[in-house]
Amino acid sequence: QITLMGFMFLLTSSLLSYIYSPHLDTAPPRWVHLAHGILLFLYQVCETENEIPNR
Repeated sequence: QITLMGFMFLLTSSLLSYIYSPHLDTAPPRWVHLAHGILLFLYQVCETENEIPNR
């Protein structure tokens, strides 16, 4: 469940990139970069919490 949620954060980040710069020829808005950072952080938190019970 947590892994799926982490995957959804990464998928959302990728979709934002694709929507605002589909050919990667123009820079996306600054808030998209902020969203990438936040979503990547949330992904890492989910993955870390997923590994703790496995130890």
